Amino acid sequence: MPTIETQVDLSGASRIFQEFCAVIEDKHWRKRTKQLIEHSKRNEFLRAHYAYEYAIAFQMEACNRLVEKYGTFPPGAIEAQGLMPAVAFMRQVLSLLDGLQPEKQRAFIGRIRGAFRNPDDMRALLMEFRVATHFTLRGNRVRWPELEATDAKLQDATFDLFVEDLGDDGVEVECKSASHDKGRSIHRATAFAFYERLTKELGDFARRLKTGLAVVVTVPDAIPGAPNEQADLAKRVHRQLIVGQSEAFDDGVQIGITEFEVSRLRDIELQTDSEDARAIVDELTATRNRSVLVIGRRNVGALLLVLQSSKDDELLSAVFDTAKKAARSQLSGTRPGLLLLGFEGLEAEQLASLAQQDGDSTQAPTAARIAVSQFLSGEGREHVVGVGFLSRSRLRPIGSGHFDSGGRTYYFENDTSSLWLPAFKGLFRS
Repeated sequence: MPTIETQVDLSGASRIFQEFCAVIEDKHWRKRTKQLIEHSKRNEFLRAHYAYEYAIAFQMEACNRLVEKYGTFPPGAIEAQGLMPAVAFMRQVLSLLDGLQPEKQRAFIGRIRGAFRNPDDMRALLMEFRVATHFTLRGNRVRWPELEATDAKLQDATFDLFVEDLGDDGVEVECKSASHDKGRSIHRATAFAFYERLTKELGDFARRLKTGLAVVVTVPDAIPGAPNEQADLAKRVHRQLIVGQSEAFDDGVQIGITEFEVSRLRDIELQTDSEDARAIVDELTATRNRSVLVIGRRNVGALLLVLQSSKDDELLSAVFDTAKKAARSQLSGTRPGLLLLGFEGLEAEQLASLAQQDGDSTQAPTAARIAVSQFLSGEGREHVVGVGFLSRSRLRPIGSGHFDSGGRTYYFENDTSSLWLPAFKGLFRS
């Protein structure tokens, strides 16, 4: 039975990398990262986006460069270059491959190789690793239907994980990961490509600013695809900034401009899509968790610009459409099941804020709680004993040489299910 490793000794990183390359072959991430670098060489925003979306692949490429230069990983290089997630990923992959039957091993190797080419596949894989690590650290026995020879308990299983010793007959676990773009009309890659055009159009204006300006550009649907239409939109933004007033146009485009004290950005890097910048834009513009362009001069003047669609984001709706299908077709329905939903665009602090609001009886329930309640009350979901929201995971130091994967989970218990047991209470730290 494959068991996932939950601890990694960074002193063995060179050996782990060599073993991983021998099995997976580095051409599978080196080719992809080369393509992405070539595609984004004229667009720094798109380049940063790719580095985020394909983080493990680019970290693996950094490992290649270290080994090519030094023959091994110099002391401290893994931590200094932020390569711990890649080392942890490699170690967990190797731990699961160990002892697999040849047919299952070949299939899993194929899945790993494919994940380097597709960020959605990598997100799904990392989420399964994260959930399996959680239950393993709790002391539970986690089984992997994908990796094991079929037995009675896993016959025809289509769910991701099986926690064998939880409850009377085990619990089925299905993981679903939602990207930043899930349910959104404007995808991040599209926004970042347009930011490059805006930077060229507005760069001189931003450098002359001696105040802070927050700009919200709302399009009726999505950013226009034709270069001439994008150029026209960028020029419209420029004209309104020169005029210094907001405007709603006949074609549905709206440009809102708000002045703010530039001192608000004193400790913030002037870069695209930083978390701190997004937090300020959320406050100043009544938008939430949008990608943001920040250009200007530190402590002198800066332009914060956010793009959005007038179509409401349908993140929760899209995620729960997926959850409904999973509850019906991937969980068996005969045993207790957990649905765990990972949100790449949701920070741990944001998820904690949702849980805090729901825990305050004087405040209205969050959209998350309402969506879960509607989901659990739907027909054919009696077997779902819990739904968990997982925030984005970030490694954080917890002591000398030790790191925690971070992230938060907001766990909703369905104690009205006929399959509910006390053992299912408090499975996650919220």
